[in-house]
Amino acid sequence: AFMPILWEIPRHFGSHESFFKALGCRQNPSTVELVQAMVNLERSKRCGHNTVEVLNVNELTAAASILGAIASTRGQQSDEGEDALHLVVPDTEGLLAPLSKVVYSDDSTLAELVDTRSIRIANPLLSWDICR
Repeated sequence: AFMPILWEIPRHFGSHESFFKALGCRQNPSTVELVQAMVNLERSKRCGHNTVEVLNVNELTAAASILGAIASTRGQQSDEGEDALHLVVPDTEGLLAPLSKVVYSDDSTLAELVDTRSIRIANPLLSWDICR
């Protein structure tokens, strides 16, 4: 249901950019689409009703990249407000959790004292710029 995005099209078709734009391709995904990509990743990691699979290194890297793209559009798009409620982010254990339940730790010594059963800490791949 997503419109194609130009960076998804193989490079050797680059000379046909105006044609793809006429078909409805956009240069960049919207915030809504990026949030939906994170939600889809979270759904794909569910193994059962109460079981969730840990993200592998490639999935963690992709999640950090998607979240970085969302952070870079913060305040620029009008469609971002309600979608942030559905956003999931990776924690230190490599599990995706709702944004509202994850905190950023800027002090690893203090982070070791936190009970991670009640507070989830953002994965170290996520920078302060992404998390704020």
